[in-house]
Amino acid sequence: MIALHITIFLSYYNSIKMLTKKTTSATKTVAKKSAPKKTQEKKHTTTPHKKASVSTPSATEEMVVKPVMGFVQTAEKKLEEIFKQAPRMGEKWQMLFVENLHWLIGVVVILSILVVIPTLWMLGLLFKGFFSFKMILPILIGLPIMLINLYLCITAYTPVKDRKKLGWNKMFYMELLWVAYTVISIFTTSASGFVSSLIGIVLCFYILFEIKKHYK
Repeated sequence: MIALHITIFLSYYNSIKMLTKKTTSATKTVAKKSAPKKTQEKKHTTTPHKKASVSTPSATEEMVVKPVMGFVQTAEKKLEEIFKQAPRMGEKWQMLFVENLHWLIGVVVILSILVVIPTLWMLGLLFKGFFSFKMILPILIGLPIMLINLYLCITAYTPVKDRKKLGWNKMFYMELLWVAYTVISIFTTSASGFVSSLIGIVLCFYILFEIKKHYK
């Protein structure tokens, strides 16, 4: 699982590096203009007391959160049934992953930060017409997913170290995100890259479901 993330980070970093080389000959200085802010006098208005309302599920929760979590739970059950038919991993190998997985997550966090920071800086240049849309499409697709994965990695470190089910769940979410990224970027990657990503995804899911029993 972590190996797949590292390879994607490195390929993503290489694409950013190629773009930065093309910007060296087209750097421009932009003067920042600061407009004086107008001060407005605050008007004191009396607001009526609001009645205490019973907390009800929001529209976003009903339309987005519940369907997404329902899909995630269904995907977990289906994939677990599929990988139960695969050969079992030895107990020593399982414990090797369980005892060291939080360190690998820390490596992924560092790699993610090293890629995300320059990418955010480059967004200002990407939208000024220096590059074609096809050239920046992989970055536009990958950046939101990478930011979400960075958040999941940071918040998963402690529960994974403590062998809690919450940590395993977040690792599972990360793999689902990379499946989505692989499917979305099918038109921007080579056939060999797509096949290698699929192989890596299958291997990652296999390891996840083999060590799942160790997280409570």
